[in-house]
Amino acid sequence: MSARFDIALYANGASHHVCDLLDALAGRPQVGAVTLITEAAVGEDRLKLGWKGEIVGAYSQIEAPTAAEVEAFVAASGEDSFHIFVGMRHLRCVTEGISACIRHGRRFAIMHETRVSEGLAGLARYVQSWLTEGRIRRHGIVLAIGAHGPKWFLRTGYRPKQIFPFAYFIASHAPVAAAPRGQGGPVRIGYVGRLEDAKGLPEVLEMAALVQGPFELLIVGGGTWAPACEELASRDSRVRYLGVLPVEQVQQFMSTLDVLVQPSRTVDDGWGVVVSEALLNGVAVVASARVGASACLADPVRGRIVPPRRPQALADAIGDMAAGGAFSQEFRNLRQQWALSHLTGDVGADYLLQIIGSLHSNVKRPKSFLL
Repeated sequence: MSARFDIALYANGASHHVCDLLDALAGRPQVGAVTLITEAAVGEDRLKLGWKGEIVGAYSQIEAPTAAEVEAFVAASGEDSFHIFVGMRHLRCVTEGISACIRHGRRFAIMHETRVSEGLAGLARYVQSWLTEGRIRRHGIVLAIGAHGPKWFLRTGYRPKQIFPFAYFIASHAPVAAAPRGQGGPVRIGYVGRLEDAKGLPEVLEMAALVQGPFELLIVGGGTWAPACEELASRDSRVRYLGVLPVEQVQQFMSTLDVLVQPSRTVDDGWGVVVSEALLNGVAVVASARVGASACLADPVRGRIVPPRRPQALADAIGDMAAGGAFSQEFRNLRQQWALSHLTGDVGADYLLQIIGSLHSNVKRPKSFLL
């Protein structure tokens, strides 16, 4: 392996889910050029959720390349270059890039969440994975996102040594100090994200009638359940619906919370970046077992894992943490310190470089970023 090597990441569009990691990689002495290759600009659906239309970093970007341009890019990359594909289907830059890496003998990884496994559609995905991913199993590795990612790839024929637990590593922003809640003050509960059934919005709204003690529930996001959020806020002074916030304001909002709830009903929430944002601000998290980032909540200092579709479990977890002093400044500091040492772009860059290094030498594979 040469002293410096190039890294390219292929994705649907630019997002902090991957751009913060690339930014950190661009500053490493062993990394040469860092390139983001995107199928298209940020989609309208994500712009409506407060995402930025453009993210500028210390990497170069190629947008909407043709198949020939992807082929030429991979062919021109060095033999020690490393290519990362966010997904493995549907996007031309991804499918063409994987094929080109195999043709030219370039090392590559799939960065992938678990596929939704529930029901007949889940069974079909399982069969599809077995039938169509043979070339990836033979040539690539998997950066398996979240609590359920590694298990999916083990079940679909990948070897354990090919699978590395992974996350969407994001930049850490200095938190804005929250006003002290004070003894007996209302617990500030937050929800941030799409307002849809799959995200557990019915449970969030039902929870409001079940939480014991004083609280405020602040809901941020847009979607099908927005009218119901507005209606609940109109008749319950403890509930506020704030609509969609620009992505750059989410960290500031997070810093004002005591606890974030993320009660997704399906494993489609492969990670849940809002969980990382909450922990980086010292905020406790209550997440369903379906949320990929529930992997961060093994220690009760950081939060609780509850079954999906259980509003009472959400309320009980919040009450239990409040009774145990989990919303104190001491506990906030512990959560933030853990997140800074496990979830940032810098941590992800170091971890990824250890993974790449282990592929080029006899060095033992790195332990999971969560350990």
